[in-house]
Amino acid sequence: MTQSVLLQEDNKPKKLRANQHEEYIRFTIISTILPIIGIILGIVYLTKDKRLDRKLGEHLLAISVLFLIIWVSAYSIFAQHLFTTSSQSTAVTQQAVTNAYNNLAISVNDSKRESDITSLQTQLEAFFSQNGYYPTLASLNDPSWRSANMPSLDDTALMDPNGASSTLVSSPQADVYAYQPIPVGCDNAGHGQCQNYTLTATLESGKLYQKKSSN
Repeated sequence: MTQSVLLQEDNKPKKLRANQHEEYIRFTIISTILPIIGIILGIVYLTKDKRLDRKLGEHLLAISVLFLIIWVSAYSIFAQHLFTTSSQSTAVTQQAVTNAYNNLAISVNDSKRESDITSLQTQLEAFFSQNGYYPTLASLNDPSWRSANMPSLDDTALMDPNGASSTLVSSPQADVYAYQPIPVGCDNAGHGQCQNYTLTATLESGKLYQKKSSN
């Protein structure tokens, strides 16, 4: 029995890390020197099918945004020093940089939302193919249930980039992801099985990004 338990543990999907990717070192260096290129690479890798590619995409976005802030700050300090006699020019430059950074942050956040919703959809469809129904909201919010039924699901995929909790809600709202199993009230027991669903992320603009069940 002990051997059986060990075999089950060995067969569980392992958590992936970005540094396991063969392009990790090269792309990390590029992202620190040219953060804009790193952000583009990060967004591209976030849209790929392989989980390891998406992990690398998240890493590249985080590193690129960090070094973009560092480069922008260094540029602002240099510009302020260079144009000490023209405070108005400095203010305009800093405002332009701030606006550019804010727009970039919005793009990065929305890219992560779309990637997270796609990852959740993949996990839900894999569960359905094995069981013939989709989980309830309560099940999907239960860490023990996820560990037993979706061991390869990264908990960070449940948390909106502006959110503070990985708990899903039943209807769309800002800074949190929504999971709506259908029909309403299904519990995979006495009240019927969940045969469809809608996943929703609220983008920075307020628009909804949704994925529906393929069943």
